[in-house]
Amino acid sequence: MQSDAQENLFLTRWLAEARRFPRDTTGDIDWLLKQGRTQGIRAKLPFKLYFLWKVTTDGLADQPDLYRHTARECHWVYRMLSDDQ
Repeated sequence: MQSDAQENLFLTRWLAEARRFPRDTTGDIDWLLKQGRTQGIRAKLPFKLYFLWKVTTDGLADQPDLYRHTARECHWVYRMLSDDQ
């Protein structure tokens, strides 16, 4: 990406197309999409998407306290799933 504005535009458009993801992610996608559209580059979509990726791949319990606090502040639901799920 050449600028923060271009990156935000790309991510906002990508989120608009992301409706194909599982239903339980709809709330997060809608929230991120609204943030990107209303706040522009101030929404810091790359950070928020990285955070969501990090939490879902490494698990929130393994993250520093600040990550867990951020998840609570954003009202993100954190659930532990078994390996089968």
